[in-house]
Formats: sequence, C-alpha cells, structure tokens
Amino acid sequence: PSSTTVKRPREEVGQSPDPVQGSTPALPKSFRVLEETYEKVCFIFGIHSNNDRRTLRDLQEAFHQLCGRKVRLDELRQLRSAYPGCLAFGYRGLSSKPLSLDLTVQIPKEGGRPCSEKHKRVLRKRLLRLAQRGGGLPLSDLPERPSNRSLEESEKYVKKVIQSYSPKRNRVGAPGQPSSSTIKSFFQTNKLVSSGALDMVERTHNKMRKLFDESELEERRRRRNVAQLPALFDRLRGLFRSHNRRAMPLKDVLPHLMSMRRDKSIQLAEIEEQLKLIVDEAPEWCTVQTDTRNNKILSTNLNANPNVVRRKLSLLSQDLESPKP
Repeated sequence: PSSTTVKRPREEVGQSPDPVQGSTPALPKSFRVLEETYEKVCFIFGIHSNNDRRTLRDLQEAFHQLCGRKVRLDELRQLRSAYPGCLAFGYRGLSSKPLSLDLTVQIPKEGGRPCSEKHKRVLRKRLLRLAQRGGGLPLSDLPERPSNRSLEESEKYVKKVIQSYSPKRNRVGAPGQPSSSTIKSFFQTNKLVSSGALDMVERTHNKMRKLFDESELEERRRRRNVAQLPALFDRLRGLFRSHNRRAMPLKDVLPHLMSMRRDKSIQLAEIEEQLKLIVDEAPEWCTVQTDTRNNKILSTNLNANPNVVRRKLSLLSQDLESPKP
C-alpha cells in the first residue's frame, strides 16, 4: 500500500526560527545592571517601610550588606536621568558634613502609598527606549545644596542673639572667649533654624564674635552706668549738703564718691563716666565749669527740683532696659 509522505519546507541554512511572539527585548548589559540596581534599592526600602527617606551613606551600607558592593551615586543619578520619577533627592541641612551624610534618597509615593512596582515598569520602558536610540546615560543634576543661604541666615540669627544679651538676662564670658554652647542652646530652644545648621552657626559665631565684642561691651557699659545714675545722684546731694556747699572742685568730688560707693568693684573711671552722664542728662541741676587756674568745678543749681531730676534719671535707665520694638 502506498503511504502518503508529508513534505516539510526546508529551512534555509543559517536561518533561525521565528521568535516567540510577545517576548521582551533584552537590555544592554549596562542598562540591565542599572535595572537590577534599582530593584535592589526598592527591596531595601521595602523591608524598612517605616524609613522612607535614607541618607546616601545609609543606603550604600544597606546595599553593601545585600549585594557585597556599595551603590555609587553616579548609578542613582543615571537612574534618575532615565526616569526622573523613580528617585527623589534632598538634603538634611548638614552642609558642613560630607555629601553622603547630607544627601537623602527617597522613592516617591502616590497618594501616600508605595508604588515601586509601577516605577520598575516605567523604568524598564524608558531604558528600552533609550537602548534603541543608542548611546549612554548622562548623569542627572543634583538639587542645589543650600549652603550660602543657610550661612546668611545663621549670621543674622547670631547677630540677634549677641545683641539680645544684657547684664540681667545673660552673662557671657570675657571678650574673645567662645560661648557656642549658649548659642546652640538658644537655637534649639527657639527653633530658629534646623538642627543641621547649628554647626555652621557655631563656626560663624566664633568668626563674628570679634566684630560685636567691642560694640557689645560699650553698650553694656553704658547700660550699667545709666542704671547707677539715681544712686549716684543721691550720693552727690548728700555730699553737697554735708559740706553745706553748692560747688566743689571735681578732683575733690571723685574721691568722696569712691569712698561712698557700695559696690567696691566699681573703678574711678566708671565714677567719672557716670558723673559725666549726670552732667549731660541733667544740666538744669549741675554743670562743670573751669576756673582761672583751669580747675574743673562741679556746681549745682539749688532752684532745680531734685525729685524731678531723680525721676528723669530713673526713666532714662528704664528706657535703656526696655526692649526696642
């Protein structure tokens, strides 16, 4: 009996079978490494869901524990260049620290929910498209690191802190001595700048302290002297009444005032400055004149109301103590 032979078409030499319909094209090796890197990054964020923002150093250490190598910053920048929505960069505000401690990495969410699987699919499509075009992947730009702006804000707040000192509220050290702990405590209490900028504040404070020392000490000295004017006025009145005189040589007045002072730490120069302030602020009650021998004579006006003069000196002290609006 004759058998029917089915003839198959002969394939041409070197011709490969038709590819399976719907197969996914392969990525170049460099792109495939990037895709695998992103999958591992997503895995790290997935197992620590409560920590959705990591520093670069923290991510590199976790990546090393998982794969035996550290993920490079350039890899993360290439991933973001291929698909900007797969990663987000930010800063903690530690501009004085290394970049790996300041730069933060985050996988963006949608509606507050993780969507890393969607990011993986979109990233693969972008990588395939870029592979068809040919060429490499550029590095995406990092966000601007806010260093100069934080420095200017820190200088502004340092100036505010230094000028806010007064003999009653704060007592700082001697000129030139750093008071960084006091400054740092001020910023932490008042929440003026982030904790990341405190190191910069301390360095800036030490540099600017010399600029404010001289003017600060001068202002504090004036406040202290003005606060002593009412008491000095009472001693002057008692001195002139005890000697039954209305004028005395200035060289005789000063030793008497020094012996009558309660605070023994007050020096003669401070008494002279306080006396000059009384002459300047209350000329209706006392004046300094020069006789024919060039001796300075302190004279008082008996017609002036001493109660009005004393109230005027007390108000002057209160005006200096009250904060400016």
